[in-house]
Amino acid sequence: MKAADQELGLVLTRERRFLIPTYQRDYEWTEAGQWQLLGDDILDVAHRLAGTRAATPNSGKGTDTSDESIGPHFLGAVVLEALPQRGAQVNACAIIDGQQRLTTVFLLLRGLLDVLNERGLTTRARQVRKWILINPDDVEEDFEVYKLWPRRRDRDSWQEVMEDVISSDFTNRYADARRYFYDRFIAEVENLSVTDADGFLGTLVDALATKIKLVIVDLDNSDDAQLIFEVLNGRQTPLSAADLVKNLLFMRAGSSDQELDKLYDTYWAPFDDEWWSGTIGRGHAARGRRDQLLATWLTIKTSDEVNLGRLYGEARNYLNTVSDPLQVILGGIHELAREYKSIYDHEDNDPKPIADAYKRLEKLGITTAIPLLAWLRTLPLTRLTAQQHARSVAAIDSFVVRRVITGGQTRGYGRAFLEVLQAAQQAQEKTPVDEVIISALLDRPNGQSWPTDEEIIDDFCTRSFYGRMRQDNIRLILGPIDAYLQKHKSKTESAFFNYDELTIEHILPREWRDTWKITGLTPELLPEAENQRDRSIHRMGNLTLITGNLNSSVSNGPWANKRPELAKHSNLTLNSVFKDDIEWNEIAIEERGKDLALVTCKVWSRPNPNHS
Repeated sequence: MKAADQELGLVLTRERRFLIPTYQRDYEWTEAGQWQLLGDDILDVAHRLAGTRAATPNSGKGTDTSDESIGPHFLGAVVLEALPQRGAQVNACAIIDGQQRLTTVFLLLRGLLDVLNERGLTTRARQVRKWILINPDDVEEDFEVYKLWPRRRDRDSWQEVMEDVISSDFTNRYADARRYFYDRFIAEVENLSVTDADGFLGTLVDALATKIKLVIVDLDNSDDAQLIFEVLNGRQTPLSAADLVKNLLFMRAGSSDQELDKLYDTYWAPFDDEWWSGTIGRGHAARGRRDQLLATWLTIKTSDEVNLGRLYGEARNYLNTVSDPLQVILGGIHELAREYKSIYDHEDNDPKPIADAYKRLEKLGITTAIPLLAWLRTLPLTRLTAQQHARSVAAIDSFVVRRVITGGQTRGYGRAFLEVLQAAQQAQEKTPVDEVIISALLDRPNGQSWPTDEEIIDDFCTRSFYGRMRQDNIRLILGPIDAYLQKHKSKTESAFFNYDELTIEHILPREWRDTWKITGLTPELLPEAENQRDRSIHRMGNLTLITGNLNSSVSNGPWANKRPELAKHSNLTLNSVFKDDIEWNEIAIEERGKDLALVTCKVWSRPNPNHS
């Protein structure tokens, strides 16, 4: 390895092409993140150089020694690996690290070239053009004129943005950067006289040539490119674990450029889609989809817990133990990615009960179940029939939702679902996978148990839900209850609702003392009755869903006025009972709570321990 600080002008004057490997990530630098700071730094150097030259005019004899008083500005390091030269091709090197930085330098120079051309500074324009383009007479193929050559998917855009004139409707991050730096340099000289403006632009070119430096690290065959990449990575826009694993895999492949391009296009290019750039989870637990996929793949492969904070290291350790060719590894990740995406893509062709279960688990943020769910999807029908698959997913869904109802902790779910996965993976070939999963869930220890029907009924009748539970989760429970009742009611046609958009309504209002007074009790008995009513208000039996909001005077008004308004929402089977002239009190709340609990136990059924 040879490392040296070099002037930017020297780096770019050499007839050498810089190639960005196909497996590198997108160009991600932005105005707020990096362009503005880079422009500030370079203009600062140019102004200092211009000030020094003005204070010490050159006599015209020899080099302007005043330039030596201006120290260089370092842009950072770029790691390069020489590529084999074929025939009369121009020397080329792969950018192992620093592609964001070097790409931005070329876009900055393209923006500066626009300014120089506009102002007719042909000599300076010719100098800058030589930095970014190779003489067409010196290349075999037309595309070889570009000193920087991006990965395959970006090449058409790069050729467009390197043209002298680009269409005004051509927009991407490359074009945005070029226009940004053009605007910066134009703004810097727009209030100067022609002579002063041209003089400053010339000084700016000199500053770029001699006062801007890069640390160039040239690797030889004995250097570990990936290790050096990891050490230098992440100063500005840190790579994700998935990016690092991608680079590790492709760097180790030892294939030709053409083979790597084909492998990338076949197996990894889909991860460049916008969907995969999103995140999963909330707050500090949020993780990129690609990292979550990688963790899922590694969990399935190792049958062990994966620490997301050490994801890359764990993936690297695993890859050090396998000798599978790159195509096999990438093919496995690619296949799993298709199944992983289906879990989150609710437009897929899964049966409705499976799709609904996936939606609930996603809303609840139970990402620790994803490796188990994804693994199930990879099994052939000879190992897991469609019916067994549906039964397995229903068991996982029931386990999670019942624990949500009873207030079970999610801490430890990673280990719990891993142990279920391990049991299923280790099961004998003839043992039904769904039976193994159900048994493993039923055998969970205290604190992680699968709540029984009796526990569900007791919670519905005795515990407060509103205030203890997220309102989204209350809808998540009441919605499927209503859907079940809709499906099983007789004669009338079922209605469809987007339960996520419905409003939770307290039947007996929270502010009940003015219009729902308790009467007929002695002063001694009244306080306990009021306390009992307060305890009943937030129980599930007193909660319902409506398609809008009741007027506050109706919502908190007497039962005689409120019942007819609730009856108007009787398309929801949850509210059909209010069409009858019934009395609503603590006893009615408990009875309705038990009824809802019994339906809940059917929606999310739990087999008995001797289910087999």
